[in-house]
Amino acid sequence: TIPHQGAAAALATSAAPAVKAAGAANTLIFDGGRIRAENTDGLGLIAALGDLGASLSARRVAVIVGAGGAAAGAAQALTQKGAQVRLVARNPAAARKIKARLPPARAERVTVAAWNARGLAAALDGAHMLISAVPAAAWQDDTARAGLEALGRDTAVLEMAYGNATALAAAVRGRATRYADGLGMLVHQAAHAVTLALGTAPPLPPMFRAARAV
Repeated sequence: TIPHQGAAAALATSAAPAVKAAGAANTLIFDGGRIRAENTDGLGLIAALGDLGASLSARRVAVIVGAGGAAAGAAQALTQKGAQVRLVARNPAAARKIKARLPPARAERVTVAAWNARGLAAALDGAHMLISAVPAAAWQDDTARAGLEALGRDTAVLEMAYGNATALAAAVRGRATRYADGLGMLVHQAAHAVTLALGTAPPLPPMFRAARAV
């Protein structure tokens, strides 16, 4: 998980296309002396957005806040589905590296902006979904939340961090009708990881019950 996905990818002797595109891995499969890197974050994200009722198409606009491995995986998955992606980051140079790793046709659908009040507000204008790929504490600063006034009521907000009491959850309450923390994404990506490792898809309901229990 954050912030070790880049290091995990570097350990591997072979990597799935999603890992190469994102430069990050969240799953390592050990087989004989070989280490295969996989990234199921994107699949988990798509499934979690679906649970929120957020559909993906070429006309959908997704704002991703962050420029680490989790953001890279999200950009890879969303552009693969045809979405337009706006990367907003405190370090725009790191976000541009995420864009550069994508295939040219998909990179054309990605724009980069600095994470400040003006940059975030501009990115949220007309956006269908907001994905926070930064630690929950990153939103505690007033300057980080500035710009959220541009959030549309129908914009789906998915925060990869866990817990409905985060600063972002409080900031979007009353602004957006759809918010979810990262628990759904966690369960979905874990289910895909188990499938890759064992060749059998696990049942989701008991996984969700167990995750909520802890």
